[in-house]
Amino acid sequence: MLSILFSIAVTITSFAQNIDNEQVATSLQTGNASEIAKHFSSRIEISILGESVNYSRDAAEKKLFEFFDQNAPERYTQIEDHAEVKVDHVVGILSTESGEYEISYYLITAHEKHQINHLIIKAK
Repeated sequence: MLSILFSIAVTITSFAQNIDNEQVATSLQTGNASEIAKHFSSRIEISILGESVNYSRDAAEKKLFEFFDQNAPERYTQIEDHAEVKVDHVVGILSTESGEYEISYYLITAHEKHQINHLIIKAK
């Protein structure tokens, strides 16, 4: 019985961690800052076009909303996913009306779920 419960817990944890990257990718595609912010850690470093600041989750959501407001997304393509022991590094290309941007984000595992603790947006 204990082994069955352990197997279920491992499956649920793995499934939840995989969904996070898919949800973030979908939210980047649509420019949904609120959905992306649900995956932010309580403090997150955001670097947009060379300006790097450590924000609270709410302030980071506003900053990302401003970016999407000025750069309406058209397409997001994930190009790299570097799964490491307790950190994932994901890289993608965001095509917008105003140009292309490389989006990188780092996830840490906290309380058995992934949280974004660093988001980088660079002009391509």
